[in-house]
Amino acid sequence: MGFLAPWFLLAGLSIALPILFHMIRKKPRGRISFSSIMFLSPSPPRLVRRSRVDDLLLLFLRALIVLLLAWAFARPFFRSHQMATDSDLARAHLILLDTSASMHEGDAWKQAQEHIHSILAAVGPGEVVALSTFDQVARERTSIVSSLRTSPEQRENLIRSTISSLTPTWHRTDLGAALVHALDQYSQLEAQADGSAASMVVHVVTDLQSGSNLRAVENLVWPDQFYVDLRIVRRGEGSHLYLSGLDTSLELESDASGRRILLTNERSSPSDQFFLEWRDRADQPVLPRIPVTLMPGQTKAVQVPEPSSSAVQLVVISDRRRFDDCYYVALTPPRRQTLIYVENPRDRDATETLGYFLEKMPMRIAGKDVVWQRRSIDDDSPWPSREECPLIVLTARGTKAIESLRQSIEAGTHVLWVLDHSLSSFTEQEDWMNRIATLSDAQVEIREGSTGDYALWTNVDFRHPLFESFSDPKYSDFTKIRFWKYRQFVLADGSPWRVLSTWDRGEAAFIEACVGAGKLWLLGSGFQPSQSQLALSTKFVPLLINMYERATPQNAWQNSATVGESIELPAGTQISVVASKVDWAPVSPWPGGKLTFEVPCLVEIRIPSQEPSPPSDQPSLEPQVSQELARVAVNIDLSESQLEPLDLGRLEQLGIPLGRQLSHQELLNQDRQKRIEELEQSQQLWRWLIVAIIVIALIETIIASRRRSGSGLESS
Repeated sequence: MGFLAPWFLLAGLSIALPILFHMIRKKPRGRISFSSIMFLSPSPPRLVRRSRVDDLLLLFLRALIVLLLAWAFARPFFRSHQMATDSDLARAHLILLDTSASMHEGDAWKQAQEHIHSILAAVGPGEVVALSTFDQVARERTSIVSSLRTSPEQRENLIRSTISSLTPTWHRTDLGAALVHALDQYSQLEAQADGSAASMVVHVVTDLQSGSNLRAVENLVWPDQFYVDLRIVRRGEGSHLYLSGLDTSLELESDASGRRILLTNERSSPSDQFFLEWRDRADQPVLPRIPVTLMPGQTKAVQVPEPSSSAVQLVVISDRRRFDDCYYVALTPPRRQTLIYVENPRDRDATETLGYFLEKMPMRIAGKDVVWQRRSIDDDSPWPSREECPLIVLTARGTKAIESLRQSIEAGTHVLWVLDHSLSSFTEQEDWMNRIATLSDAQVEIREGSTGDYALWTNVDFRHPLFESFSDPKYSDFTKIRFWKYRQFVLADGSPWRVLSTWDRGEAAFIEACVGAGKLWLLGSGFQPSQSQLALSTKFVPLLINMYERATPQNAWQNSATVGESIELPAGTQISVVASKVDWAPVSPWPGGKLTFEVPCLVEIRIPSQEPSPPSDQPSLEPQVSQELARVAVNIDLSESQLEPLDLGRLEQLGIPLGRQLSHQELLNQDRQKRIEELEQSQQLWRWLIVAIIVIALIETIIASRRRSGSGLESS
């Protein structure tokens, strides 16, 4: 027999109370009167007998009631055969080791290894232990399933050898993805447990910095037997100034006075004085140091001078060396591009030409130096490639080189044909329609608009990329732009032309057709003042810039990236590392496909030239890329620099079951106690003890009342 609450058995000591009460000597119940005792000599009373128990039966019943009451509170139960031995527990330990970039800070990695050794020392001989690492993704190093099939010594030796060969990466921290990975491991453990209760302790060895991503666990439901044991490494004291905002794709500008970057000083930082310094690939300064004063816990924008092209990194100088004190930048000259507009050289009034307004447009876009070049309608020379000239603007009279223009559109060049002249004859109308059909293989009928007061644009397609930036109600009003003279387009049913806007009378005003990899836009009115108010409106410059951005081919590279990102590169690409925090050498020439950046560095990429393919019925949609040198600045994710500890309340809000590590013996005791409770609950012997107590109390009451009445009769 066992007891669920054995401490209540101490209450059985109260059995001494009824014995004590029975041993107390009773006083006489009455007085006996004598005659005068004045003639008797006094003498002291003599003890004729000692105290003794007068009623053994009542004493026994009352003592039995006390004992049974103590037993009832102790919750007795009869042990079964299953209680003789401990059951096998499907319990596992999963070590989640943080290998993100922030683990390079100080001695964080050394502390993490010490935590793992202490975890392995506390694991019981019959328990399963596995290892996984995580940064922006979780990686399984030793699995739960394989650990179930190996001996404890083999498991521990494998884990110790694995962590000795690991080093932190330079990727960002995604703690949420790591916990989701742990839940997947728990599911495998449950599958191996064959329906029995599986238990897992997840030991998360991390610096738990506030930049950790937790979005993956915001809506998860956690199992009952799933516990998270945080083993937090502590970093040393020291000032920590980090960039919380930086454009790493800085472009050289001769007239630029500097760049604005966003700096943050950690709240626990003991200093407010720092320096910034531009350095070259040999880690030598190229400009004098820039002093920065920033109080702890503050963030502010700082102006830094524009460096020369030899600068490859911006370094933060503080009281100690940090893993994130270097930021690589790709300083490249602006990329020059030419846009062509075709006009009649005999046009005399400059304000009525397309070039007058196009050349005045600010076209300094995304680090590209864009200029407009005029071309005569009689010039039949070949058109430049899409990379050299992505956008061509035609007047109503078009161009002589209509056949070669069709080839350029198929190769990706975009053309805007502005019908800025009135139709003077039926022959001119037929000529326009035939030229448009030559470029697009799509028929369209052109008619002169009515001679009313003016026309307006309506039904603007704000879902189209050209007008998407105007979709906000603050900018979507085109009714203030008046068109004095205009042409309308009549489209047949099933026409490939897409209507981007209509006149207020319902006719098509601005249409688009896809021709190979390029596009042809038809604008039913000019933007000169004699034609419309379009060039004088605030919509004109954004609309032309949107056209240019749609026409500009996307490069196979980008000027900046974070560690862990990938870019698509064609086969034969030459890759060289200009500067890097650690040794890293990607394959060059590249075999083709995605290149993933693994470390902070500055990389030079030379894309091989691709000859334009000959015209065909189905031209390729791939843009033609010329041989060109580009630089890519790769830095760690800005969130990794947020080293302040994450608030544990955030983890509790997400419902993550935090708790300390339970030893193997504690878990066995916990399981044994649970089985005892289940067994006692099924037997419930205390109920029968309460019934017995009630019956014995009734018997004691009856016997005591009879004895009391009998004693009264005798004394009377």
